[in-house]
Amino acid sequence: MTNLIARKVIAYDSLLGSGGVLARPDRQFVVATVRSASGSEFDAAGPPEYDAFSLVADSETFPAVTVEERTAGGTTASLAGRGDRGYGTIDTGGWPTGWIAFEPPSPLETGNAAIRCQHGNETATWPLPDSVVETLARTGPSFELQSFSAERNGPEVELSLVATNVADVDGEFLAAVYWPTTAIADD
Repeated sequence: MTNLIARKVIAYDSLLGSGGVLARPDRQFVVATVRSASGSEFDAAGPPEYDAFSLVADSETFPAVTVEERTAGGTTASLAGRGDRGYGTIDTGGWPTGWIAFEPPSPLETGNAAIRCQHGNETATWPLPDSVVETLARTGPSFELQSFSAERNGPEVELSLVATNVADVDGEFLAAVYWPTTAIADD
């Protein structure tokens, strides 16, 4: 378990060239990279399934979530800059590697938080770094759209967007433009 992050909003890339942003005002994301070593004592019967993982915060448990039904452009490749595939989507020679995601409430104040994997009769736990726990407890930014315009010039489109953070906390504005086309089959 590496590259643990917490984000209020996350970006993704898809195999067919599309990408996007996932955001919910009452939720946030914890994303990590998982690498399973087949044949180790923990997963001797095979690598754990995606749903064997959960996020545990004090007495609350949040299951791993799939994002495919909320993304556009084919299979989600990169999620929040973690990996090039979701964990368990492709077996890479006995060493499945990929991202795993959780969607706890925002904010989430917790003293202890960890990712847990229950596989067979065994349990493994990876504590979240303090910086991730602190991010979970913070209120997210809130943006208001000030202006948006789109001008089409033949096959090209020029976009202009202005958004303002109206919250008392700093934040990053993420946006994606989905432009369906018949010029190439990447939708």
